[in-house]
Amino acid sequence: ICWFLNYYLAIDPTDSYDYAQFVIDHKICHKGDDGLGFKMNLFPMNAPNHDYSWDVKRAQFTGFESRSAYEEWCLKHRGEYFRVLLKKYQPEIIIVLGKTHAHKFIQFFGCEDAENFELDKNGVSISYRKIPNTDTYLIISPFFGGDSGINSFNKMKDLTDLVHEIKGTQPHDW
Repeated sequence: ICWFLNYYLAIDPTDSYDYAQFVIDHKICHKGDDGLGFKMNLFPMNAPNHDYSWDVKRAQFTGFESRSAYEEWCLKHRGEYFRVLLKKYQPEIIIVLGKTHAHKFIQFFGCEDAENFELDKNGVSISYRKIPNTDTYLIISPFFGGDSGINSFNKMKDLTDLVHEIKGTQPHDW
């Protein structure tokens, strides 16, 4: 999230900042009204290396017999919780990563009926929609990193340019 915010807001053109200090200075994941950004996972139970198997330990820990039951609960109940926060704080944008999970993000944020739009710049492809009854855009981006994701400074710049286009603001030209 720091990498995106740095490029989107043009905070440090050298891109040589200390991430830990950046988080402190700009109140990333800050429990207050004045933070710059917030990072969360759709499903807080981690899946290292995308291992989505559901074993006895995970079933005991969560109380769910299957990953699908766990995800269904999160989409409904965590989604309800975060939609309340969304209406309270009205962020300009929500960036979600992983285009193959788009349908889950759309359900989580309650925008199944909102019109979907697509944008592309130099091979960086995103989709977005306005979350109903808010001024917030849900922007679905490829993952950061990996062979087909946002894996270079140029691609991150292209992504932030696309977000500026959605918002109707001027991208920063370093």
